[in-house]
This record gives sequence, structure tokens and C-alpha cells, in this order.
Amino acid sequence: MFKALAYADAVYNTEMTRELVRLGYDIHQVGKAWEITGGTRETIEQFSKRRIHIEQRLAEELKNPSNAGVDAHTLRERIARNERKRKIRDADKKTLVKQWRAELGAEEAKVLARLHAAAADMRKTLPKPDYAAALEWGRAFVFERKSVVRLHELLAAASRRLLGTDVSMVRLAEESKQAGIVTAEDGERITSVDGLRREWAIVEHARRDRGQYRPFASNFDLAGTSLEVEQQRAVSHLLQSRDGVTLFRGAAGTGTMPGAGLCRVRWAF
Repeated sequence: MFKALAYADAVYNTEMTRELVRLGYDIHQVGKAWEITGGTRETIEQFSKRRIHIEQRLAEELKNPSNAGVDAHTLRERIARNERKRKIRDADKKTLVKQWRAELGAEEAKVLARLHAAAADMRKTLPKPDYAAALEWGRAFVFERKSVVRLHELLAAASRRLLGTDVSMVRLAEESKQAGIVTAEDGERITSVDGLRREWAIVEHARRDRGQYRPFASNFDLAGTSLEVEQQRAVSHLLQSRDGVTLFRGAAGTGTMPGAGLCRVRWAF
């Protein structure tokens, strides 16, 4: 469930934006997020306390010498996780609305009142979702850096292109079966048909090129190096390889050399 949080967030956003548009509000996307069109930046910032707190703390932590080398994304996630303010417990809707109204300035209250009045006069028929286009975009997004993902990752990405439409996440999942993907036996992991074909072509190239070349180096002496026995064996294997593709994997933290690979320039991938 934790890994599928992005999907849960997508379900929430599709439901929220669909009903807002149905009620007469216009929305627009801002990056991965969305906003109600016509609201003031002051109002949005006023009620973005958590984000503002995180950004302020991030600026402070980036100046701390102990965080040298730590990327901003990691720091932001750490701050969001460790310094999350707990929600008000046992607060009913009436209490919350009263508190929110107290935080609004006079001009901001007028803007929201105008938005509410305009929406009441413009109840809308929801736009029809283009599932195929959304899934095509989502597929390009999730497979850009990964060859295998979970189905919920594709659905979460595709749903971003359907905000404010009459979208059904159940229908989106059904339509995904026609989106040029291959599903594993567990029903969760997926890959793209195009990606599978490319990977299979690489495997076939590697298979055909086994033993077809001279070694990278025949005369070499590793005895005088600082390499350990297993490292010497790995280097020797690489240098004596007669294959078109020779790979060496050094897992992090195992004391091996950094991951490396040698590929004869005969074909590109």
C-alpha cells in the first residue's frame, strides 16, 4: 500500500477535480499539482502552510555543512516525514470552516465569494476523457527510465492527463490492457511491448556475438597491482573475453570494484 501511495493520490485528485468541474469551477494543472482557476496567489500561499514550512526548513538545512553532498529531494523528504504537523483531531466541518474563514483577509474572502457565485451559475457537463491519449503519455513517462514498473504507476501517471474530466479509474485500468503493455503472471508488474522487443534484440545480439572476437588484451600482469584476488579474477575475465558483450557487476557495499562493462562498438543500444 505504501508503494501505491501515488495511485491513491491519483484516485483522490481525479475524484476531487471531477466534482469541482461538475460544480462549475475551472481548474488548471501546475506541474504535477492542480489549482482552481481564478483564485489569488495570496490565498493559495495562505493555505499552503505545510509546503511553506518545508521550503523554509529546506533552505536552512541546505546551509548546514553536515548536509554537504545530500541532494535537496532527500532533505525535503526527510523534513516532510520527520516534521509533519499532526492534523487537528476531533474537528468537525463547522469548526474547520470557521477557522479557515478567520485566516482569510477581506480581499481574499471577496475573491472566493465571487468564485463560488460564478460556479453556482455554471454547472457543467464534464468533458469526456481520452483514455488512449492519457495512457500513451503515461506509458512514455513511466518507461522513460525503467523497463518494468507496477501497473498502479502507469495508472497514476496517466490520470494526471485526465483531471477535470468524467474519468473512471476502473475504466482507465481496463483501457490499459490495450495500451501496448505486457503483464507479468502476478498481474502487477508490466513492461512495454516496444521495450520488450528492444531488450530481446539486445539479448539476441549478445548471443550471436559470443566467442566471435579476439580478447581485449592477451598479455597483462595483475600481480603487481593493488587488486584483491577476486578483483584480479574479474579483470582477467574482462580482458580475455572474446564475446561481443561482456558485463561485470559490482554490487554496492560488497567490496568489489565499481560496476563496469565492456562492449565492442559493433552495434548501438
